[in-house]
Amino acid sequence: MNKESTTMEKSKLIGRIRMILILLLGAAFYLYCFKNFLEVNIFGTRWKFAVFTVFYFLLIACFIYRTRSDRFRFPTTRSGYKILYLLIAPAAALVIEEVIWNENVLHIAPAYLLLNYGIFLLLELIFLGVTANIRIARFLIHLCGVIYGLVNHYVLLYRGNPLLPSDILAANTAAEVAGGYTYDLSNSIIVGIYGFLICCLLLSCFPALKEKKTTYKMRIAGLAGAAILIFGMSYGTLNTQFFDQLSIHVSGWNPTESYKKYGAPVSFTSLIQDSYVRKPEGYSEDKVEELLDSYEESEEKTSGDEKKDIQPNVLVIMNESLADLSIFGEIGAENYLSRIQNTEGYVQKGYIYTSVYGGGTCNSEFEFLTGNSMSNFNTGVYPYMQYSMDGVFNMAQVFNDLGYETIAFHPYNKANWNREKVYSGFQFQQFVGMEDLDDVDRIRWCASDSYDYRQVIRMFENKTAPLFLFNVTMQNHGGYAENFEKQVPLVEAGEPLTKYREAWNYLTLVNESDKAFEELISYFSKTDEPVMIVMFGDHQPTLDTEFLKETLGEINDLGTLQKRQVTPYVIWTNYRSEEECKEKDLSLNYLSAEMLDQLGLHSEYTDYLLELEKNVPVVNSIGYQTADGSWHYHTENNEFLDTYRQIQYYQLFGR
Repeated sequence: MNKESTTMEKSKLIGRIRMILILLLGAAFYLYCFKNFLEVNIFGTRWKFAVFTVFYFLLIACFIYRTRSDRFRFPTTRSGYKILYLLIAPAAALVIEEVIWNENVLHIAPAYLLLNYGIFLLLELIFLGVTANIRIARFLIHLCGVIYGLVNHYVLLYRGNPLLPSDILAANTAAEVAGGYTYDLSNSIIVGIYGFLICCLLLSCFPALKEKKTTYKMRIAGLAGAAILIFGMSYGTLNTQFFDQLSIHVSGWNPTESYKKYGAPVSFTSLIQDSYVRKPEGYSEDKVEELLDSYEESEEKTSGDEKKDIQPNVLVIMNESLADLSIFGEIGAENYLSRIQNTEGYVQKGYIYTSVYGGGTCNSEFEFLTGNSMSNFNTGVYPYMQYSMDGVFNMAQVFNDLGYETIAFHPYNKANWNREKVYSGFQFQQFVGMEDLDDVDRIRWCASDSYDYRQVIRMFENKTAPLFLFNVTMQNHGGYAENFEKQVPLVEAGEPLTKYREAWNYLTLVNESDKAFEELISYFSKTDEPVMIVMFGDHQPTLDTEFLKETLGEINDLGTLQKRQVTPYVIWTNYRSEEECKEKDLSLNYLSAEMLDQLGLHSEYTDYLLELEKNVPVVNSIGYQTADGSWHYHTENNEFLDTYRQIQYYQLFGR
């Protein structure tokens, strides 16, 4: 067999393999579409789905025909046409990406579309430099468009925002919990994928350029060009105020609307630029130190505080997605949090205002453990993932200095949210995670709160000194579509809750948390050693948009918006009388200072926070509340918060 015959046979074999792959992948995707049509009613009517079926299989037939024939190729090999398509490809990728998730794509201003196109074009040129193949570069940019669109769609669906830069840093954590969600198709996804397939078909119709063999020098030049583009994009993003000069600002309280207005690539890049930490205006390390020194604890204050004569064990429970949805109005369920709400022996309770919604647990950890606020960062920042926490003031450090045994506990993977490194930097003496546990009792795929609290009790019983324990639970984590009635009965419900199964499932989980907390309090109320328990929810869950509209109503002011940031908290002890209890609402960054104050403990920073709280009782990433009860956006300057911003910069970066 001569060389030409061998080449032809090899070409036929490759063609057959391609045809088989097209048939298998095409059939699999169609069956998935059919399943979604039956279950979630994509397309709405049978005739629309029938039209989709006809055109879909016509497209598949075109792909198969292209694998077996040289017909339907564009009748030119001129480089100019190839370069023209190279320039058109980023525009097609942008349209595919935005169509999949952004229903307002047609309303993006031309100037913003051009900026988004420029980002996709630069990315395509990087692919070209790396691969030295114009066809591969065009395919990769189309693939990026469809993947980025799908990611934005599902992150928006389950987190309430499209993809933020900090989500990339948390990719491992996201991958761990991804199995708890469902990935139904939508009409926009079908349109986007169909557009991607058409682009791939058109791409296959271009004949291969008869180029000279790529030399070593050409490859080096291509890679060097790609490296220059990457460096230029990185430098321009981190070291210029390009988007500020164009008045492009992604909203902190509603980044989704900004993404829809500016387009995802521009918004995402703008947030990368905003994540770069700059010194606050007028910052002076000496002035900050002088201010903190004014809060230095005096001997008279310490000795006169009777609370400090007791050194209780301190157990902090940050309960995953624990929220009281009754603050929205009538939801059709009662008593699902009755045990926590009616806990006897509490010394302080109320609601806290968090900076995150639907996810971002580590930012709530950061606010509680350090007393710092996410309001002093730009949108989309996760300090655990982006900044060093070594030496930063935190609660573990405070209790270490008092001779406590300090333990962090989370019944899931230790690597999530970079916790191993962060907790080490915070100087926790021990970190207990899923890897250290056996025979875990689960509700759905998560460790139950009841199991979690039994581990807390075990650590308390095995301590060698007064214990400070920081526990992040897992039971109520997002992904509420799965039915688990065989494990626990659904909480009693009426209208409107019964219309929204995910919300009903969620409140069932909350009710299980309520029962478990009662068991925990029952145990420690009988112990002889003094114990303080601080329990709070880290953020609200992401629930059905229609459920929120029906219960919360339209969000047309900051006060209503802040209701989505509210979770309950309680500080309980087994050694103080109920006469000392108080009810107080505050933001999460103040809670650890309130805890120390209840213990009779003080530090310069926490005493400053307690003073700040008198003037600004609530401050989070959404806005702030002043002492007169009025709400304000962060666009309104506040001298107290200006000082707070400088002190926080000193705590994190200025030392």
